[in-house]
Amino acid sequence: MLRRKETAPYLPMRLTPGGKSYVQELSITNIGVGSHVAAWIETDSHRDRICWRVIRPDGLGRIVTVAPVQGAPASPQVFGSNLEWLELDRAKGALLYAELDIDGESMGIASPVKPLHGINCGDFSCALDSSGTLWLLVETWFREYVTLRLLAYTENGWEDYGPLMGERGFRVRPRLVAGNNGLMAAWDEFTHGAYRVVTADLSGEKPVFRWLPAPNDCWETLSAIVCASDGTWYAARCREKLVKLKGGIASHHSELVVSALTAGTDEWRDIASVDIDHSLNPFVPYVGKRRFPNLLGDGNGAWLLWEEKENRQWKPPFLGRLCALPIKKNGGQGLPMIVLKGLSNFTIEKNGLPDDLLVATKTQSRRYEQRIPYYLYRVNLYNLTEKRPKILDSNKDAPNFTVRPISPHRPVLKPENLRLFFGDPHLHSRFSQEVEGEQDELYHFARYISHLDFVAFTENDFLWHAEPLSKAAWQLNCRNAEFFNRPGEFTALLGWEYTKHAGPDPNDTLDSHRSVLFPGNKGEIHSCIKVPTPKALAKRFRGRRVLLNYHHEDPGFDLTDNSLERNIEICSGWCNFMMLPEFANKVHELLLKGFRLGFYGASDNHERNPGLGGGLTGVWATENTREAIFDAFWNRRIFATTGLRPDLRFRVSGAFMGGEAITETSPLVQVDVRCDVPIRKVEIVRDGSLIRSEQLNTRDLSLTWQDDSCPPGEHFYYVHILFEGEEVNPHGNIASAYGVHAWSSPVWVIRKRPSR
Repeated sequence: MLRRKETAPYLPMRLTPGGKSYVQELSITNIGVGSHVAAWIETDSHRDRICWRVIRPDGLGRIVTVAPVQGAPASPQVFGSNLEWLELDRAKGALLYAELDIDGESMGIASPVKPLHGINCGDFSCALDSSGTLWLLVETWFREYVTLRLLAYTENGWEDYGPLMGERGFRVRPRLVAGNNGLMAAWDEFTHGAYRVVTADLSGEKPVFRWLPAPNDCWETLSAIVCASDGTWYAARCREKLVKLKGGIASHHSELVVSALTAGTDEWRDIASVDIDHSLNPFVPYVGKRRFPNLLGDGNGAWLLWEEKENRQWKPPFLGRLCALPIKKNGGQGLPMIVLKGLSNFTIEKNGLPDDLLVATKTQSRRYEQRIPYYLYRVNLYNLTEKRPKILDSNKDAPNFTVRPISPHRPVLKPENLRLFFGDPHLHSRFSQEVEGEQDELYHFARYISHLDFVAFTENDFLWHAEPLSKAAWQLNCRNAEFFNRPGEFTALLGWEYTKHAGPDPNDTLDSHRSVLFPGNKGEIHSCIKVPTPKALAKRFRGRRVLLNYHHEDPGFDLTDNSLERNIEICSGWCNFMMLPEFANKVHELLLKGFRLGFYGASDNHERNPGLGGGLTGVWATENTREAIFDAFWNRRIFATTGLRPDLRFRVSGAFMGGEAITETSPLVQVDVRCDVPIRKVEIVRDGSLIRSEQLNTRDLSLTWQDDSCPPGEHFYYVHILFEGEEVNPHGNIASAYGVHAWSSPVWVIRKRPSR
């Protein structure tokens, strides 16, 4: 057993192992009499294991490991002094229950929570009331609804109290807390095009529902809730509104807001807030939960805790700090203070005390093959001396961003009977770890705010400064894609990102990424940890209908299999790559060598505004379904834009973009463009050379031109359209919501010599 030195009680102790295993989903629970239980998922290249250890006043107990499991365990948590254990099997959506012994070093058989048998469960929260009853609030996912079920574990087993607020709706991220005067629940609810936080007082015979106060122009998510010793309830959440920065950039103003509900009152009232724009905008890589509030009760009020990146630098290590804001009972707040700094990935104990709080954190997230362990700190919030810097970046005074209206008219292409849809095939959420944004938030944003027709969340399989994509996260990714997919209305493509970075070996210089997309609801990950090159990845998928869309600004262009590597990302929130001569030249070289590539745009969004961040793809498809959208990518009936949504049609000798024409006569080029933004220039490119350019000022372009200079042989043509607007160079995944460029996919032309 490791023992903490009495002379330095707040020095860190090593909590988890390093070595070859990754640690994910760590939780620390106060189980009374000065003891805690830390639980986590340990994963390596073979399988996942559940681990835990007891943290006693005199040191750390041994690490206990459950036999390896084949499924996707997630969210291991311990509740109460009787050490009741709950975990979620993501692969089956099954919630499992077990009991630890009094020393916390052995576990009974984990069995399903019977009332939830056969129900697809999601996140959950538990609390012990004053009588020792364990209460459970859990998400249940069914068709187009996510509801919350309330259960209690009694001497007769699990008792089901049914859904809170009915069986319809979208309610996620439940929180359940026991206070002096009963139970309080909170959750995020998507309703009427916005997220709101709802609370339910469960102390009476019937639940009393209350909405936290929120302005009309914002979203509120990620609730935290606590009851102080005097019976006052405090609730925190992240409040965000969409704002416009210079250059037409869409971003957010984000703050953590705390409300109070005192005895004898019926409504929550806002009493404190803190601006957290500093570490969220512009995009800065940091692995941690920067938007998640934590609350601790206090006899005189409460404490708000959160983590943030320390600075905006791009060079590693990407370190952060844990901050604390004292909140007074009757409203008002003290100065935000720094609890810990120069660290990463903060996990705060549940049910902690301000004067003796356990925090687990890392010295850095990860560095190539180094697995950095978690270290345990004891902190006293009353003894903090370092203030959080006063001058930090903020979007507070930025004007609201107005999303452009979308025309209800859906262009139709004759005679192919194709329709035009717009989407983002390369998005990220918090599953990519350095990104902020829950997938459900971003799906809702894409569909209801930016009005996209389709998206694909392509989470990174591996980042050199983060942990690999876990089995549990992949199962969630698959579940969410299936849930949000609405054939005919909104398409959620299933995919992931093969993320090959240059390694520490000086001979490993390859930076090469692929957005892997599947046509249906099933797919698997072949991580670059095990499959070290894109060529090896293509071999794994050879013969299957899977897309390996190339993207990366590094112009290595290590494409090897055109049957799978059928498209290339030419613009994103990082860069308009076709404006880089080296990139454009490499693309043209590949095309001249016979490699056939469609052009698509995507945001590669690491922010929280899909559809308003630097790149989109227009697809000509038969309908808005997975198979039809995938088929459009497969056949390269796609075009790239930097955010605009033009009706772009391009033909050469009758062949539509992505197709092939065989002709004995001079190729006939046809360009048709309609847009609500004026067209300033059209450029026709053949074999990498500009062969025709026209200055324009119109919203409706129809151009027909015979290319009499085209010699016999194989050629490719594409069109580049420049629209009216301000040219803003993307940087750091920050780009204008509505850019000024569009590129069609090529048409391949085989011009034969005339027959005699």
